[in-house]
Amino acid sequence: MQQFVLAHIDLTNLLCGVLLLSRIADLGSTYLVSPQLRLEANPIAHRLGWPFAFATLLVAAVPYFSTGLAIVVIVPSLLAAAQNLATAWVVRAIGEEAYLRWLTGVAAAGRLSEALLLGGISATLIFLAGGLLWFLSLNSPRDWAYCFAIGLMIYGLAILVYRSLFLVRLFRRAVRKGEPIAVSD
Repeated sequence: MQQFVLAHIDLTNLLCGVLLLSRIADLGSTYLVSPQLRLEANPIAHRLGWPFAFATLLVAAVPYFSTGLAIVVIVPSLLAAAQNLATAWVVRAIGEEAYLRWLTGVAAAGRLSEALLLGGISATLIFLAGGLLWFLSLNSPRDWAYCFAIGLMIYGLAILVYRSLFLVRLFRRAVRKGEPIAVSD
């Protein structure tokens, strides 16, 4: 099947299309969850807004420079879209602001250290999955599995950093709303 597709479609163009689709999926799913970007974990996108987010569509040109790098960018984009879509139905049912209020209430009842620890473990597991794939593909770094592994590891790191920053923002919001945060048992 792969040979048939590659015989009829240029790989660079195929990756360009998949990368564009993955970025559109990420942006579209972000819009479904957070049209005002109030729930956006990426602090750059959160601060610069939709113009910046739409500018990220330009990465669809990456395959014309490096097909391997295209795979590295595709993986986190697809995984981010998947993660967004997993909670989109809840946010759309109650609204972005109501969901943020709910998260703020949860933050007020919880502990930042626990949220950071558990979120960090989750991100680390994603990173380790990518690391295992990377290790298994070390004999052929030009292999697609190698590029896919790097993409998984980058996604794990992005989740670790962006989720941590979002949690800190969320817990600060809970404090500003006058709801004390439990810092110990």
